[in-house]
Amino acid sequence: MVLMARVDCALKLNNKLCDDFSVTHYPMLLWGPPSKFGSGWKPKQDKSDLILIDNGRTADRLLGWINKQLRSSYDLDDEKFENDYLMPSTSDPEQINNAEYDIEEATFTEHKMFCRGSRNNTRGFSCGFWVLLHSLSLRVEDEESQFAFKAICVFIHNFFICEECRLHFYGMCSSVSDPFTKTCDFSLWLWEAHNKVNERLMKEEAALGYNDPNFPKIIRPPEQLCSSCSSHSQKCCRLN
Repeated sequence: MVLMARVDCALKLNNKLCDDFSVTHYPMLLWGPPSKFGSGWKPKQDKSDLILIDNGRTADRLLGWINKQLRSSYDLDDEKFENDYLMPSTSDPEQINNAEYDIEEATFTEHKMFCRGSRNNTRGFSCGFWVLLHSLSLRVEDEESQFAFKAICVFIHNFFICEECRLHFYGMCSSVSDPFTKTCDFSLWLWEAHNKVNERLMKEEAALGYNDPNFPKIIRPPEQLCSSCSSHSQKCCRLN
């Protein structure tokens, strides 16, 4: 998935940021992994992980450039926004801004398909929410693991629409006695919590006939992928 962020260099509060990235014209587009946008960019900088996109003034050109980088075949027909009313002016700020949404939506399609169930009202939001939580658990630093744990617990306790689910998850959060100090431990706890939820829902959905036959809930990781993971006496964590 490609995410795009826009910075308005005309605003004074962005002056330093725009100077750090040597912004000299609009639109100026830089490409790179998110982690590399923290240190700025210079035009003649050697061995930079950020690349200046010099042919991205329209959505078609920009997506073509991205397809070459990713060796992919995304198409603007994948995006869902209604853009027919916009004039195809390459210098129109509204057109350029709209192109950012086009690219994000087009490249996000495959991720939305990932959580689509084979029956109505299955998977969808809950699947995507778990994907978000697991992604978050691996992206935080060791010293941020306890904060991320608390944030997840408080969010679900206050905002998740299913009251029974909220109480069940909050009970698991409350059972944690020691603060997390390692990303690994936090990530493993989240998977244990996910498995407990799946274990409970497997029985309930089977009794009600509400399960998704094409995507049955399982305990992860499956034994064929990690035979030692099912042993309670052995704990391991490998973050690649």
